[in-house]
Amino acid sequence: MTSPDLPIPAALNARLGAPPAVVQFGQPLPAGSQTYAVLDGNHVIALSLRGAHLGSFPTEILDLTALRWLSLGLNDLTSVPDELTSLTALTHLYLDTNALTGLPESLGRLASLRVLDIAHNPLGAIPTSLAELGHLEFLYLAELAIPELPLFIGALPSLRYLNAGGNRLASVPPELGKLANLLELRLTDNALTELPDDLGRLASLHELHLRHNHLSTLPASFAALSELRLLDLRSNRFTQVPDVATGLHTLEKLDLRWNRLPPEGDPLMELPNGGLVLS
Repeated sequence: MTSPDLPIPAALNARLGAPPAVVQFGQPLPAGSQTYAVLDGNHVIALSLRGAHLGSFPTEILDLTALRWLSLGLNDLTSVPDELTSLTALTHLYLDTNALTGLPESLGRLASLRVLDIAHNPLGAIPTSLAELGHLEFLYLAELAIPELPLFIGALPSLRYLNAGGNRLASVPPELGKLANLLELRLTDNALTELPDDLGRLASLHELHLRHNHLSTLPASFAALSELRLLDLRSNRFTQVPDVATGLHTLEKLDLRWNRLPPEGDPLMELPNGGLVLS
């Protein structure tokens, strides 16, 4: 257990290096270190055990009730306990690049979460309880071996960033069009052949990354993406510059490399504001 004299349990302290990489809030973090703790007085508010060769979840973490930021990425974890949800102050949780095959449904009780990274795990499915994370702003779902995105993602009202690249997605649900605050959407390295018209309702979207899919057209509704700055269409099946892209007046970069564009013509001139086409 923790105490004012030893705010970090001894078992965790040993994983923070020798001497332990522990700093007070506001002080610079140790250069190059992936394992460290940040204190606010005698309370641990941030803990990184990234790349610490963890084979199981260190249960001592559950004693750190003031913890706001937790990184356990780049380890060999196969599970996390239900009791993780006792850390109700958590706003940032990084579980990426492990060997997780499932996550507890109780994860949805972490009501303060702003950032959740569960990418690069063989999950196969995502807990439906994540629909309860009403304050979530950043969600990383890349390379989870999931065949489809759950519909509830469209009900996350605060979401600003969504990365679902490197899965087996053949389609995306129209419900994504409900994400009114979404600024960046990454759907790269999937098997998409078409996109739903509803994505044209993403009025706040600045970046749309669709690299390495099987797309040959874009919905006409994309003409309503009035804030779009970057559209990445590399490694798809386009045979011409999409008509809808030439009408996006805020577009700063359109990347069409590694498609099937004809060599003749100068598509660069078709874009407003000097937008960039690389072909």
